[in-house]
Amino acid sequence: MGTQSRYFMPNADMKLGNRYELLECLGDGSYGWVWRATNLQDDKVVAVKIPKQMGRSDEELAEGSALVGRPSHPNVVEIYWMGRVPPQREWYAIEMEYFPSSTLARLLDVGEQGFVLVCVLWVLAILTVIAGRYAGFPTAWADEVARIAFLWSACLGAASGTYRGLHFAIPLIGANASKRKRQLIESAIALLIIALCALVLWAIAKAAGLA
Repeated sequence: MGTQSRYFMPNADMKLGNRYELLECLGDGSYGWVWRATNLQDDKVVAVKIPKQMGRSDEELAEGSALVGRPSHPNVVEIYWMGRVPPQREWYAIEMEYFPSSTLARLLDVGEQGFVLVCVLWVLAILTVIAGRYAGFPTAWADEVARIAFLWSACLGAASGTYRGLHFAIPLIGANASKRKRQLIESAIALLIIALCALVLWAIAKAAGLA
């Protein structure tokens, strides 16, 4: 394989040989990228998975090759083709069925869906605790439901924050501060987060007998 395939980085409006034109990155994982693309042979919009380790053999990159040409199923993404993209045959691609979708973080960040979902979790948690402790309807699973609901709330909030490039912080202190003071406050917050993560890792190591 050439140097081009080893340091390959896809981007929008890029063409893979004479077969695909990349439109939008749908996902980026440890194995590779998934792009929404146009098949230049029939102008059909497809999903193209591009492995990051192009230098590996075709047999190692042929993920799901047994599904190519198999009868389609309404609940399974259909794989149309996979192989080295002509004419250069530098890049390996897995062409799949494309269907419009969205990540959970994006759904939570649009409109009031995320707010409503978190409110439902909180209400369920509060009702189970009230029913178990104060209304005379003991439920063995009340505390567990409350803990899981609060955990889900934190996870959903973290997903939305990650999608927008944010992190947990209290903006009241530095809202009216100068730019220099805001930078100092943000640096202090980052150091506190690092210290907290280090403390958690130390506690885990101690509990596991590693420290």
